[in-house]
Amino acid sequence: MNGSKNAILLTLTISCLYFCVSSPVLSNPSSWLSEYVFAGLPKKTAYPNEIQILENNFYIVGYDNKYMNPAWVACKFKKSFGDKYTNFPRPEQVLWTIDRRTTARVCDSDYNGSGYDRGHMAPNFGMMKSFGPGAQLDTFYMSNIIPQKADMNRFVWKDLEHEISSTWLKKFGDLWVIT
Repeated sequence: MNGSKNAILLTLTISCLYFCVSSPVLSNPSSWLSEYVFAGLPKKTAYPNEIQILENNFYIVGYDNKYMNPAWVACKFKKSFGDKYTNFPRPEQVLWTIDRRTTARVCDSDYNGSGYDRGHMAPNFGMMKSFGPGAQLDTFYMSNIIPQKADMNRFVWKDLEHEISSTWLKKFGDLWVIT
């Protein structure tokens, strides 16, 4: 990677971590949630809305029903799982799933004609590579999706996902990813 691309990835990572730490909330999360969030769940600060904690396979979401988007998503990739699954491509027909646990009930068609891609917060590629196709399918809940401009989603964000799963996991060991 060239220097400017590294700077973009580092800036995105720092921005994501800052957003999460300055984010909200909690109700009464299950005790296992701390496994997926380094140093525990974010505490309530100046964030204006309530956050609903959604437990998924291998990741959790702090979901903002008012803004109809995840405020943050957290997961942990373990070096021991790093290359467990290598031959599972992204499903050809993506089944975007309405998350019925939310009151927002965002659906796939909400993005039609919007000019935005459906961007995964819990990384689709990393979930597949580390935990397999079942975990990958869980990333298609609409509660894990944010609007992203195409260039951001298809290039910068995709490169960051691949760096985390392919390079950083091998280099640093276990990684907590908070977006």
